[in-house]
Amino acid sequence: MFGCGSTEGDLCDQACDCTGACSDYDYDDCMNHYDDLAYDADRRDCADLYDELIACESDTARCERDSKGRWHLDTACGPEQDRYHHCVG
Repeated sequence: MFGCGSTEGDLCDQACDCTGACSDYDYDDCMNHYDDLAYDADRRDCADLYDELIACESDTARCERDSKGRWHLDTACGPEQDRYHHCVG
């Protein structure tokens, strides 16, 4: 569903760069996550909310350390996630 240079691919690249250890499986898992979100949005006529969520994640993604000292990609997209999840059920 996604081509080279996709925003979703960029987010997965950022997530892999952030953690410092990302196998091909991890990258594919990340892309499959976005594939699943896009598929659900398409099925439920929520594509506009998916686009808003991806745009927000792209704009706000930052690499942070959690309370256990592990690096992860974090975003400030709670409202966009809530609207998306409410729409797709």
